[in-house]
Order: sequence, then C-alpha cells, then structure tokens
Amino acid sequence: MKFAAISLLAILSQVANAATVIDCSRPPGGQIRCPDTFVAVCNVRAGAVFGECMRPPASPRDREGYIKQLLEKSSGLDRPLKAQELDTALATGEYRNTSNGVTTRFNFPNMMNDLAK
Repeated sequence: MKFAAISLLAILSQVANAATVIDCSRPPGGQIRCPDTFVAVCNVRAGAVFGECMRPPASPRDREGYIKQLLEKSSGLDRPLKAQELDTALATGEYRNTSNGVTTRFNFPNMMNDLAK
C-alpha cells in the first residue's frame, strides 16, 4: 500500500509539472514554459525575448497552416512564408526573418507532436 501511494504521488507530480518548453535563441537565451496543451513560442527581437503561450490548432492536420500564420505574424514578415522556409522551420522548430533579424522558435505540445507523426 505504501508503494502504491508513493507511485501515485510520483505520477501526480509528473503531471503537475508537465509543460511545453522552448529554449530561446542566444543571445540573450532564456526559456519559455507553457501549460502542456499550448504551443510555446519565443521571439528574439533586438536582443530582447518575447514569449507567448498559444493554443494549438484543433487538428494535427492544421499544424502547417497554423505554423505558417504564426511565423508570418510573430516574426514581422511582410510577405507570405515560402514553402521551403516553412519546411525548414517545421524541421528545425525555428525561423529567422533576415529582413528584420527576428528569430522565432516554437515547440508543439507532446500530444500534438505524437499525433502529427
């Protein structure tokens, strides 16, 4: 019985600490931590970190369109994101807008990553 109580406590502790986390670009670095059902986003603009926790799309199939919109908006892109740029961002979890120097990193909740495979 004592073992079961300890095991339950360990499981509850893991659930309570579950989060979607993204490390921000260096410099300045840092980390954005969001509830486990949110997308963690970190923008670095002019050496400052701007983090957000955003609701993911309802379906994993919406993931690419969602990331495209997220990157266009959060990086200050003044044109549509090209297919090759989107592919690279999806593969690396990062997009760098070369026209203004903004770097955007993102991380989907584990449940969304698992469903998209």
